[in-house]
Amino acid sequence: EEFYTVFFPVSKAKEIGQQMSNIFLSEIECHKDGSKKNSFKVILLNKCQDEFTKKDIYDAWRIEKKGHDKQKRSLPDSERLAKDEDLEFRRMKIKKQMLGNIRFIGELFKIGMLKVKVMRDCIESLLKLQQEKDADGNYTGNIVDLDDIEMDEEDHEAVQKLFITIGSAIDQGKYRDIIDVYFSKIDGFSDDMSLNSRSRFFVQRSH
Repeated sequence: EEFYTVFFPVSKAKEIGQQMSNIFLSEIECHKDGSKKNSFKVILLNKCQDEFTKKDIYDAWRIEKKGHDKQKRSLPDSERLAKDEDLEFRRMKIKKQMLGNIRFIGELFKIGMLKVKVMRDCIESLLKLQQEKDADGNYTGNIVDLDDIEMDEEDHEAVQKLFITIGSAIDQGKYRDIIDVYFSKIDGFSDDMSLNSRSRFFVQRSH
């Protein structure tokens, strides 16, 4: 049998997909750190964070849809219809996955496995909001809109699913002002006729 050893700089470990542990002063410390990082709760929370914060799962679909819309008039009817059906089927599949992730995250928050800060990050991501910074890069405490980024239909539906799931659990005393900012933006959609009737009804019901 032949065995091979691969050497690489420690600084390149992350780049090539190798996980390096910290330096431990004792075997007990090593076991304790390993147990913590590999506990079910930590793995579950990391998975949730990865699912929510990874690059928009609609991006590749949108690019393909845009290309199809530009050229579909030149396609034979049968080919155009087949592509339309394929794109719609994939859109619904992605949507189902996204809403399932949102509901799961909301349920974890309700039973205390996610902190309010995590939920705030989720809500602000969906509502295209961000925490304002001053000229020195320090947070001011204000919540403002992201520049030149608008919510799409999927964002609206995800926000609805999240608030329906978590209910009043997010409405905690010291975060009341921040929650008011969220609902102030949501209220602005009540007269937006570009939204479907279900989304407008949700906004009106949340008043």
